[in-house]
Amino acid sequence: ASSDHCCPWLRRALRWMGDDTIAAPPNPLTVPWLLECSDLPSVGLVQRSEIEEQGLDDVEQGVNSSVTVLHARGLDARLSSSGPCAKFVVKRASGGASHGVAVFQKWYQRERGFYAEFASQVNGLLQQQDVQMNGATSSLRVPRCHCLGPCDIGLNADNFMLVVEYLDAPAWRAAELGKGCSDEEALVVARSLGVFHGHFLKDQRRLERCTWLPRTPVHLEHADRIQAYYAGAWEKLSAELPDDTMPGAVMAMCASMADCYALLLWRLAQAPVTLVHGDFRLDNLRFCSASGGAPEVAAFDWQFCCKARGAYDLAYFLGLALPPASRRLLEDSLKQEYARSLQAVAGEISEQVLAELESDLCVALLLIIACFVIGAATAPPSTQEMHHQSLRRLATVALDWNVGRMLPGGQPHSGIKGRLALGVQAL
Repeated sequence: ASSDHCCPWLRRALRWMGDDTIAAPPNPLTVPWLLECSDLPSVGLVQRSEIEEQGLDDVEQGVNSSVTVLHARGLDARLSSSGPCAKFVVKRASGGASHGVAVFQKWYQRERGFYAEFASQVNGLLQQQDVQMNGATSSLRVPRCHCLGPCDIGLNADNFMLVVEYLDAPAWRAAELGKGCSDEEALVVARSLGVFHGHFLKDQRRLERCTWLPRTPVHLEHADRIQAYYAGAWEKLSAELPDDTMPGAVMAMCASMADCYALLLWRLAQAPVTLVHGDFRLDNLRFCSASGGAPEVAAFDWQFCCKARGAYDLAYFLGLALPPASRRLLEDSLKQEYARSLQAVAGEISEQVLAELESDLCVALLLIIACFVIGAATAPPSTQEMHHQSLRRLATVALDWNVGRMLPGGQPHSGIKGRLALGVQAL
């Protein structure tokens, strides 16, 4: 039957799940549109509610999306940690300098796809019997999605819009980027990430069915094109980078990647793969400490989600979440916690992943450095210092892990031996 002939609650459910007849979202949002096209009525939003959108603070504002906070008065206070005025995050496509890249790389389609396909399942992992039986105590949380917007977001993503849970204080807190998260929080992240990766690692067929989900964060089919783009970005950045950003050995690694970036990317895409966040930094994590319980971690900004080796997320976190001294003391324990959780959930298929984890971490770190090189060369001036600070920290990790051994011309050697050592099955 047509959704137009359904009762109101069923019509809303069909549209929230992705009915193509959903109207383009107004900007700012309105009560009638939300009542018709979101699940907010089911959590207490009534016809006479007042809503208002406000911008976020600069420290919370997105770079690749336009982000506002939706204040809704009239929501049942018993169902809201925010009291009588509930708050939600509204995400739309950004009209800034990164918009063209976002459309080309399908960042908005990916984030919408994640919330449509995976989010509710991720939030229920600890309740699944197989996870409980294997003793997992931590699992990644994601914001609840209240509205997906239209299925067809348009060629320029003009119709992209999400309304999601706002992970704000006092229930949730952000770690101080310079100081990093606490040791306890870092261990919870490692365990939670292992459960998350393990769950999707053992479900390869489901990942393959998600044809909208690319291989690697930048689409494997664009590897050669992105290598050329990286080469130009490195040539530009290397001439203007502050002297104290990276030592000469890491500068040489960056120069080498101008000729082998695509090869590294192929390694990251080799089976078995899992669902990867793709931008697993502290900026995109929030922590919650339940009364008397262990901290909980939530991840948001899923625009870079993809199919890849899970080491990419782990390397992102290890490389940037802690100051060098703290990381050196804790990283072995973090790797062990990740491996235990991954193996407990994924079982036999995790054996190859764990056998190659150290090499995968090195490859992943090189690709993350390349990502920040491109960012530093092309991002607006307001984000330059963030990119430079991240490159400093990543360079320290690169030396500690001796990641240069994964590059052609180092150990392993260049040519076909290097390709085999990188574990690439076919180019």
